[in-house]
Amino acid sequence: MSKIKNRKLTTSLLSMLATPFVALSVHADYCPPAPTSVVANVVASVKWDPQIKLYTYSYKVQNSNSSPIPLKRFLVLTSPEPANIQSPNQWHSDFEATIGKTDWITSAPDPNTKNLNVKGAGGGHLLPAFYAIKPGASLSGFSFQSPNPPAATKFMVAGDTDIPASTPTSTDDEPAPNCPGWYFKGPKYETMGAEPALTRVTRELPPSRFRWASNFLRALCPWLGLRAVGGTRACVFDDVNNYTVLN
Repeated sequence: MSKIKNRKLTTSLLSMLATPFVALSVHADYCPPAPTSVVANVVASVKWDPQIKLYTYSYKVQNSNSSPIPLKRFLVLTSPEPANIQSPNQWHSDFEATIGKTDWITSAPDPNTKNLNVKGAGGGHLLPAFYAIKPGASLSGFSFQSPNPPAATKFMVAGDTDIPASTPTSTDDEPAPNCPGWYFKGPKYETMGAEPALTRVTRELPPSRFRWASNFLRALCPWLGLRAVGGTRACVFDDVNNYTVLN
């Protein structure tokens, strides 16, 4: 009788010990940093070309030191389709007319990766984007031309990360991973120019043919909330958009 009791006790202990491991196996999730975890500062400059009557918008994107992953995507809402879109080395651009957005992205892996051209060389994970902007680094070379004058706009950034995964179960071979902080619909848009440190836009206007017009504009500086720059015919607008008007 005591042997039976001992056997039952041993079985119960084994069951109790096994249960947590079974549960862990069922609910195990692989949660890499979310693409939305990157924090970026964008510096924009704008120049007017009177010959072609277009503004050239240039952007410098900085990935914050606090970002846990590199930055591999930068998008600006633009409409209509801009002209002469330029991209940094190993970055590629695309314009989507439905939403009206210019999208830059890089995905090329380290060119020295072994078996790079072999199908499935990355295994079940994505190869890191070698040319993505590392935390604490910045990258220039994003630009396009547009007839639209400077204005507040929205942008979006996304980080280079792996794909979340969850351990298959007997009832679900592709369970949705439980990864708090992930935004599976994609990164959210931010307003460019929301903070002075985020964006600096410089708008250069063609020189006036008439001296009286330049003097008149300069005289209007205080009335427009602008401050005159000594020695030049210019006004500096010190609001959140931080743009300079040169005449």
